[in-house]
Amino acid sequence: MSLVWGLLALLAAVVAATWGVRAARRALAGGPIGEISETLTLLETHDLEAALAHCGEGGRAPSLPAMPTLSYRADAGWMALLGAHLARQSASFYASAQTLQDELRGLSSETTAAARTERAKSASQALQRTFALGDEALRSLRAIVSRRQRGSISRS
Repeated sequence: MSLVWGLLALLAAVVAATWGVRAARRALAGGPIGEISETLTLLETHDLEAALAHCGEGGRAPSLPAMPTLSYRADAGWMALLGAHLARQSASFYASAQTLQDELRGLSSETTAAARTERAKSASQALQRTFALGDEALRSLRAIVSRRQRGSISRS
């Protein structure tokens, strides 16, 4: 009889651990969902594509406010809990967003028209890559959040 109770206790511990890991994954996924959504909205509301086209024609270089990365930086060590693929996707998105920021900073320092046009083209490619990576990461994060909360991720 004590063997049965021991097995039931072990089963209960395994179930509790599984639920705990699932809850931790859902909580961990919430930070990147918010930051990625906010970053993509920030890029859309600043209409960067049009600003880059105008800048390539000799207009003023566009700029962006700092993009949100607080949650990602704080939880980077725990991203493996989401799985290797999603951890790579998130890192790629944040790296692409940083590359875009760097391209925009470099664009304002270009002095020749040809260099500005080339830098604007490079920034436009970084912008498209950032959008694609962000949408892909959000779609992947949907699998982690519960069925009731999937509708809260409006972009994916």
